[in-house]
Amino acid sequence: GFKFLLDLHYSDTWADPAHQHKPAVWADLSYEELLVQVHTYTKNVLDSFSAAGAPPDYVQIGNEITPGMFWPDGKVGDEQLNSDEQWKKLSELLKAGIRGTHDALPDHDVKTVIHIDRGGSKGVCEWFFSNLMKEHVDFDMIGLSYYPWLHGSLNDLKETLDYIGNELNKPVFIAETAFPHREIGKTECDLEFEESPDGQVEFLANLVKVIQNTPNNQGVGIFYWYPESVPTQDYSTWM
Repeated sequence: GFKFLLDLHYSDTWADPAHQHKPAVWADLSYEELLVQVHTYTKNVLDSFSAAGAPPDYVQIGNEITPGMFWPDGKVGDEQLNSDEQWKKLSELLKAGIRGTHDALPDHDVKTVIHIDRGGSKGVCEWFFSNLMKEHVDFDMIGLSYYPWLHGSLNDLKETLDYIGNELNKPVFIAETAFPHREIGKTECDLEFEESPDGQVEFLANLVKVIQNTPNNQGVGIFYWYPESVPTQDYSTWM
């Protein structure tokens, strides 16, 4: 009875704001060929899930794509890359993935998701999604990463959610979040809760309230990253 979110990274490894490189076998494709490949690959993957009796309920077209994806073709960000041409390319690539999703699952109520990081930055969210809206990217939901030691306070997150709920009026969920069960040392932002198992509980309880208070009832829920993590020699802070 669970819902199923499929996150397509379109990469040979993790895709995140620092890594949005094309798979090696796509590296030499022209931009036009890349558009075709994104559609074909997406459709083939979802055809396979559907054939196995497990069609996803949600499909993320990329992972944390704040700086774009399929670099350099769909890269956005700095002044040189913050051009209408680059936003057009990124948007066409997203449209190809969205089209592949719906072509594979025409009879399934699948929702397409655009996922960025920086959940605590209303400005980044507004910049990113206003550009997608100008290019008429037809997606269903927004996913945000929100790690409090990187992305600010719950109030910062609330400002972002208020913008999404009021201005974009789209369903939004936290696609990634976590809180440390032990001290992690210097962080980019002050933490509002104790770094402990009890602090994790308190963090999540308050995060749920913030999501539930998203304007126009657009706050959908939370995906925790990643509960199966096992810490070894100070490596993991996720659990």
